[in-house]
Amino acid sequence: MDFRNFLKQICFAVLVVFTFQSYNVPDTKEKKYKNIVNKYDRVFATDAQIRTAKTKYHNKYSNFLFTVKSDKHLVFVDRKNNVGDKLNYTFVFLNAKTLIEETKINAVLPTQISMLYASKKKIYYRKKLKVFEFDIASGQDRDISIENTKIFDLIPLGNDRFFCLGNVEDVNKSRHSFSFFTIDINSNCMTKIEKELSTKNEDESLENSLKYSGQFIKTDTHIVYPFDKYGKVMVFNDSGEFFKEIETIDKVKLAEITFFNGIYTYKRGSTFYANAAALINEDYIYVFSCRPSNLKYIMVDKYDLKKGSYTSSYKLDFNGRRSSDIRFLYQESENNFVLGFDNFYQAYTLQ
Repeated sequence: MDFRNFLKQICFAVLVVFTFQSYNVPDTKEKKYKNIVNKYDRVFATDAQIRTAKTKYHNKYSNFLFTVKSDKHLVFVDRKNNVGDKLNYTFVFLNAKTLIEETKINAVLPTQISMLYASKKKIYYRKKLKVFEFDIASGQDRDISIENTKIFDLIPLGNDRFFCLGNVEDVNKSRHSFSFFTIDINSNCMTKIEKELSTKNEDESLENSLKYSGQFIKTDTHIVYPFDKYGKVMVFNDSGEFFKEIETIDKVKLAEITFFNGIYTYKRGSTFYANAAALINEDYIYVFSCRPSNLKYIMVDKYDLKKGSYTSSYKLDFNGRRSSDIRFLYQESENNFVLGFDNFYQAYTLQ
């Protein structure tokens, strides 16, 4: 399960102990625009389109609890039937290009974990503040946590290297950096901090995990991280090297965190949904914005990838859904992507 879905499961708070058929979209030529500006100074385009592709609506897995990040697959996950102090999890892998079910895998895993990533061979999850790799063939798991780090989300880079979001502390534990960084689990080390988000003398990783929550989205050329509750999107190359920080036109401020009844939680009145997902097409990045919050359609804002500047916006009408209903985005290729909602998905083609 990606980090955002984990936050949803624990009712918008992190336990301190961590037992824890045509849509208007412009083409790259930017021909003509209809000058419609709302309170967020959006300019809506009238040319080009995002078209639905393949199955319009799919709810075969409506009884499944959540999805988890994967490579070239959509993965639905369910859990039931206690096995001692563990649970039996079912992972269904769908080919992201054909949307056809390829395989179903059962795995016995601990309770109260956060799913981070799943492939047909390995499953990665977090329990408390440690990260584990579960080998499906052997049924065994191992602790792959790296000393002086706390990992809250990750995505594989290949060759046992991972791109992570979390806390890195120095050997004296006197400096804490909440950052994007790379690790190598073969050499058991943190290899490089790619982008710092916050530095403190004290460990504020639990608060920061809420402030900077979001999801990793990997394409053939980039890794994108749109923040859930912060008006920015981070862009890295496919090796995890920092490329660009996009500030969205919504200008959603960083969420405020409070400590209440033994848990860290978002402060009411000062926390707002910002971004649901993002994708890259040629020299542009499309951000699925959650602002304003009362919309009955999906809002998509387009930015120049290199300059970071806003260019235009588009409305996607889909059964009254809005951007905040999106649970994941998988970009199958530069022009094709899938949006996942609570228990169904929709494939699109960007033209």
